[in-house]
Amino acid sequence: MNRDAITGDLREILSGLLRVPVLEGDDFRALGVDSIVTMRMVAAVQNKFGVEIPLASAFMARNVGELADTIEQAISRVSAG
Repeated sequence: MNRDAITGDLREILSGLLRVPVLEGDDFRALGVDSIVTMRMVAAVQNKFGVEIPLASAFMARNVGELADTIEQAISRVSAG
């Protein structure tokens, strides 16, 4: 899966959780992403992409782009293993 597809799917997940449009560079904190939303997002990522990302990585990501990088790395590790 390429990064553009990951980013698009991640934007869709987060938009659904927050019920507002989300762009790749939108700051998670400014959007109101809190710990509950982050946990739901991590669960949705696992369901959508079939990979687990550390909750700490999701908390540290500042935007969709950063989280997409984390997901892309997780997918690469699973594919290589």
